[in-house]
Amino acid sequence: MSFGKLILKCRVCQCVGPWSPPPQDHYKVNFDATFFAETGSAGVGVVVRDCDGQIIGALRQNIGLDQSVEMAEALVARRAVRFAAKLCVFRVIIEGDCSRVIAALKGFGRYRTLFGHIIDESKQIGGTLRSCLFQHVRREGNMLAHCLAKKAVLSANTDVWVESLPEDVEDVFHSDLP
Repeated sequence: MSFGKLILKCRVCQCVGPWSPPPQDHYKVNFDATFFAETGSAGVGVVVRDCDGQIIGALRQNIGLDQSVEMAEALVARRAVRFAAKLCVFRVIIEGDCSRVIAALKGFGRYRTLFGHIIDESKQIGGTLRSCLFQHVRREGNMLAHCLAKKAVLSANTDVWVESLPEDVEDVFHSDLP
């Protein structure tokens, strides 16, 4: 089965570079979505790390058919905030590489797009945490989440790991550490 090449419609600006650890008392949650035009399917990936770069949790999920990359990115942003709350990490920096979604998450007021209600819900969930900062990162700083998302497209399930990763992304994890 061939899934073709990834379509990138999200703008990526020159913001934060390669993955960098969060401050001592915070966790970093990276998220990404991958969309394949040939199948119309999308995969999402989320990874939570501590200040030493160690894995707290990770997930990948095939979210099936989706309308756009930005919609998939908004959905995975919400999934990332929920995942952090479920893992009981309450001081988080949430990073993604879709600048439009991150701008919406950082903005004030309601966001009036097709995915505005998802942005609003993500902000609401983030507001229940002690500290939740949304931050844009270049793809180079989001490679592990991106790799999880790409591999999720091939799965029918949601896969979750606590304090570990699947073997098929271990090399990305090790090359990603500062």
